[in-house]
Amino acid sequence: MLKEVFEIPKQLPVMTLRGIVLFPKAMMPLRIFEERYRQMLDEVLSSTRIFGIVCERENVSEEEAHMEHPFDVATAGLIRVSKKHEDGTSFVLLQGIKRVKVRSISQELPYRIIETEEIEDESWIRDLIQHILSCLVVDCDRCSSAAENNFLGFLKTR
Repeated sequence: MLKEVFEIPKQLPVMTLRGIVLFPKAMMPLRIFEERYRQMLDEVLSSTRIFGIVCERENVSEEEAHMEHPFDVATAGLIRVSKKHEDGTSFVLLQGIKRVKVRSISQELPYRIIETEEIEDESWIRDLIQHILSCLVVDCDRCSSAAENNFLGFLKTR
C-alpha cells in the first residue's frame, strides 16, 4: 500500500465545530452551507484541497460563545470528494491527514485561518505499545510453561 505524503500548510483554513473531532485517517462527511465555508471550500479546491477541523471549546462564558474559541490541536484533512448542489451547498468527504498544533488565529474573516505547527511524530507510542505487548507475551509463555510443568507433575502423581 502506498503511503501518501502531504505538506500541511502553515496557514491552514479551518472549520471550527462544536463537539466534533476529526482523527487522522478517518473519513468525515460534511455538508457545507454557511457562506464563509462555501468561500473557503472554493478557494481550497483550487489550491491544496486541504483544510482543517478544530473543535470549539464549550466551557466559555455566554459573552464569548460567539467567538468560537478553538482547542489547541486541529486535524488537517484532504478533500477526497466534493459535490456542489444547485442551491450552492456542497457535500464534502474529508479524510484526516495529520494532527497539528494551533499556534494562533491569523485570520477570522471571511473564514478562519490558523497558523499551524507540526506535532512531532508519535510513533514512539506504537513502539511503547509493541514493547508492552511483547513483555506480556513473554510473561504468558513463562506462565504457560510453569502451568504445563505443574499440570504434568499433577498427572504423574495420578
